[in-house]
Amino acid sequence: MRFFSLSAGFPALALISLLSLASCKGSHAGNGKFPDGFEQLPDAQKVAWLMQQKDVTPDSVARFICNASLGRIPGAKIDSLSIATLHAYEEYHGKDLDLFQTAYDEFTDSLPLTPKMQLLFQAAVNDPIQLGYQLGLEYVSQIRDQHKSADIVEKEIKEFKKACGSDTDTYNRFLQGFKIALEADHGKDLSEEIYRRFINY
Repeated sequence: MRFFSLSAGFPALALISLLSLASCKGSHAGNGKFPDGFEQLPDAQKVAWLMQQKDVTPDSVARFICNASLGRIPGAKIDSLSIATLHAYEEYHGKDLDLFQTAYDEFTDSLPLTPKMQLLFQAAVNDPIQLGYQLGLEYVSQIRDQHKSADIVEKEIKEFKKACGSDTDTYNRFLQGFKIALEADHGKDLSEEIYRRFINY
């Protein structure tokens, strides 16, 4: 069953509105413009409208969903990441689906600690108990790939701790995973400065 259907609980009026929005000239995500009323559409319909635009590729849709879920796109907030991505997964097939998935994963992996945690929590596909641990294990690879300095790493960890707030478990699990990854990578291609500063952080 197609995710975007009246039987899925979407009102007929909203469907008609979406179809009329899709026909608006000059309104597309390629230049950051959206039709009037776009913000009020359900998340699946926002994604459906975007996918209908000829100049929007699957990788662009993936990045839109992530950025909109993080509140980075004015007038196009995605409230349910799972609903938005589910619609894309059900509509894309073959190479388009592969392109969407690859772009989604690459975008998520490239995010700094805090927004990455926020996106993974919204996705609700990770075990929340293991999320901090996973972030810590993956962070060493991100430091290496993005050539982060020790000062940038320390800044991001402080921001991450602040974002965790009262959720000290997630923060502590992050540190555990981070230190395990540091030990595993010690003496290889990660700088000695990074190791010495954070191994007992």
